[in-house]
Amino acid sequence: MFPKLLFVLLPFLANVRAETTGVRIKSQLVKYGNLCLTVSSGKLAVGEEVHLSECVEDDNETSIFHRWSEPLMIRRQITIGGSDVFCLDIGDKWENGATLRLADCALGDVKEPPASHLWSHTIPYYQFWNFGEPDRSETVEDEQDDEDSLFGVDEKESVPKKCMSVKSDSQEEPGAPFSVVKRVQLWDCDEAHYVNELCNVT
Repeated sequence: MFPKLLFVLLPFLANVRAETTGVRIKSQLVKYGNLCLTVSSGKLAVGEEVHLSECVEDDNETSIFHRWSEPLMIRRQITIGGSDVFCLDIGDKWENGATLRLADCALGDVKEPPASHLWSHTIPYYQFWNFGEPDRSETVEDEQDDEDSLFGVDEKESVPKKCMSVKSDSQEEPGAPFSVVKRVQLWDCDEAHYVNELCNVT
């Protein structure tokens, strides 16, 4: 009886796992509550931009474009769509206003991933931040025990942190399969801009 029941349930369990792979990354603002960090073009390819678009249900096949690997509180790559091929990257320039995009994860390379691929999700503010220029690949330790370092400059390395942030004055841009509702950019992690940062994971 049990083997037969297990045989019947296996396809169902496989579907559940496929549909729930990854997490959504969202703004902390209630008014953006149904917006997810999304590859709005619906293309998993190097250089595709990442912005905030309307979230879809897990059983919608396009949900893979805003399902990211579970972020941890250490410097690591964030991958997209249940795949380890494409990573969230800060683009060519590490500066305020830089657009987030997909890059080749280059997993399996003997070298450490470039700092532009590496993100931390820190407590108590749960900011997603990156504090390495695209060509800066040496290891930089997280300063998680010092609350003062969560904003502005990391005291250990004197490196300014930059966070995923909503471009609040951006306008909706129609598109398919997703419209860009709000643009996302890299911006200084400071108290003045904290309200615009992407902090929530669901």
